[in-house]
Amino acid sequence: MKTVTLYFELQKHGTSLDNFHFIGVSLGAHISGFVGKIFHGQVGRITGLDPAGPQFSGKPSKGKLDYTDANIVDVIHTDTNGNNVGFIA
Repeated sequence: MKTVTLYFELQKHGTSLDNFHFIGVSLGAHISGFVGKIFHGQVGRITGLDPAGPQFSGKPSKGKLDYTDANIVDVIHTDTNGNNVGFIA
C-alpha cells in the first residue's frame, strides 16, 4: 500500500502519525478507515465525505470507517439518499 510506504519514508524525517489527515469521499472514506486500522487508530484525523452506504451499512466496524480508526474521525453527510430531507423544491 503506497500510503504505508509514504509514511515510513516520512517517518525517517521525524513525521508522526498525529500529523496525518486522511480525507476520503464515498468508498475513499472507508479506505481511509482501513488505513487507520493498519496504524491501530494512531492516525491524527480522518474525514469521511458522504461515506458509501451500500455494502457497508450494518457491517461490523472492522469492515468500514469507524470512530476508532483515528484520534479524530468526522463524517459529513450531504446526500439524502433520495429522501429530500431538508430540501425545498
